[in-house]
Amino acid sequence: MKESKIKELLKALSVVEFKRFGDFIRSPFFNKNPHLVTLYDYFSKYNENFDKLAVLNEDIFRFVFKNEKYSEIKVRILLSNFVKLIEEYLVYISGTKNVIYQKTLLVNTLHQRNLTKNFHSALKETMEYQEKQFNRDEDYYYNQ
Repeated sequence: MKESKIKELLKALSVVEFKRFGDFIRSPFFNKNPHLVTLYDYFSKYNENFDKLAVLNEDIFRFVFKNEKYSEIKVRILLSNFVKLIEEYLVYISGTKNVIYQKTLLVNTLHQRNLTKNFHSALKETMEYQEKQFNRDEDYYYNQ
């Protein structure tokens, strides 16, 4: 099941998104596990065609952990953490593309932290931004 889940997630990324995922995974803010970076390097060999990728736990373990004794549990945890990181990345890129979502999230965060001056300023800016939008689809009315 992990193989199909990983392949499906990797195939959903464009070549550019996959390369940016490399930056994401190398950032200590998002990832503190160097083995996940090594696993990314393993998968990067298939970046142009993830259909050719066969997720074989033994091969992955040898590539990532070199001369350590094989541990099925260790490789499963690694793959599970990798899947979680891809999912976090997908959420991240989705959020960065949606300006109104970012502004609304900021307004909500400022309100929750009782940062009144900043809250009112951000709320005003968000409302002004929203009013300037020409595309008044369901997202526009949802965010009103």
